[in-house]
Amino acid sequence: MRIAILTNDLHPSRGGPPRVVLGHALELSQRGLSPEVFATFGPGEEDATRTGWPELEKAKIPLHLFPRTGYGPLGRSPALSAHFAGHIADFDALHLHGTWEQCMASAARHAHRAKVPYVVSPHGMLDRYSRSQSRLKKWVAWNLFGTGRMLKQADGAMFGTQEEQDEASDLGLHYQPFIIPNGIHLDEFSRTAGEGINDLHDSFPTLAGKNPLLLFYSRMHPKKGIDLLLEGFARIRSEFPDARLLIAALAQDPDYEARMRERANQTDLRDQVVITTEYTGDRGRIPINAADAFVLTSHQEGFSMAILEAMAYELPVLITHPCHMDEIADAGAGEVVEASIPGVEEGLRRLLRRSPEERTAMGQRGRHWIEDHCTWERVAEQLESMYEALIRGKKAGS
Repeated sequence: MRIAILTNDLHPSRGGPPRVVLGHALELSQRGLSPEVFATFGPGEEDATRTGWPELEKAKIPLHLFPRTGYGPLGRSPALSAHFAGHIADFDALHLHGTWEQCMASAARHAHRAKVPYVVSPHGMLDRYSRSQSRLKKWVAWNLFGTGRMLKQADGAMFGTQEEQDEASDLGLHYQPFIIPNGIHLDEFSRTAGEGINDLHDSFPTLAGKNPLLLFYSRMHPKKGIDLLLEGFARIRSEFPDARLLIAALAQDPDYEARMRERANQTDLRDQVVITTEYTGDRGRIPINAADAFVLTSHQEGFSMAILEAMAYELPVLITHPCHMDEIADAGAGEVVEASIPGVEEGLRRLLRRSPEERTAMGQRGRHWIEDHCTWERVAEQLESMYEALIRGKKAGS
């Protein structure tokens, strides 16, 4: 079974979706399928994108990259569109990781014409919050660039959770829905106590000798709710004078980053909060090794790899309901709160009032939950079943 997997942007700095694409491709290959990965790249990004995923080359999985003009819904790649026009019929199914980008709509159009079934993984981009942002661009994408037609003609849509599927229910689309979580290899996630922490403390002395350390580790983007986290922490910091908050973000939005740094440097936060974008790649393990808990106060998530990885590292987590992982609270692995300043405030207070032993137990329960629900082996089996169902459905409708 040949599967074309397309994402608009595979650059390693883009957070979770590229790692999901990588995981899908590797695990499908392990199961004997023949995946190929397609992506576009912006100016000056081809080399970093091509060399950023050596696992694909090692597994002999083809990686096809095409230049892109512009970014987001306005980004175009005529070369990618031309390639799909000539080669989509060579595949049994197409898996689109994204929603609003022109390359998604273009590839879907060619697949529909060639009667190749395709499934869309929106990664949270059909959530009501996401649809409320940049409304004009999304109106243009939906009505002029083909996003609306792509979703209306889709054979399937793959969501990480039931909550994510429900968020798109008001669109009235008729694809076959599938709920398949993201995956993780648990044997790759173990913390080394103390490793690299001296480096962290040398760079940020305010963190030394104080605990617990709360870690935010995700993209620097408004939807991640760092502003909610800072304000919520400001309200409880005097109750927990030894608590520290480390925002180790992946740089993305310079304006938002400047505002967050300015807020963190104010009198009520600067002695307990650190913001840095230095810990990427292999150095990303340093804040993980130092952390006592993980926080992600997002306004919108699909199925967050950052949360999965934190739980795999046995960190208790504090997340918001728009992360679509309320099961974490049911599993006793963390706190799930409203995406508001009062909600984050109360969640932080509950988490910090727990003893170190209680937080450790929460982290252990989180890892057990991952083992039961989110290993890549389980995910790949579900993916293969999904593709088979889509192919059968397409043939039955022909």
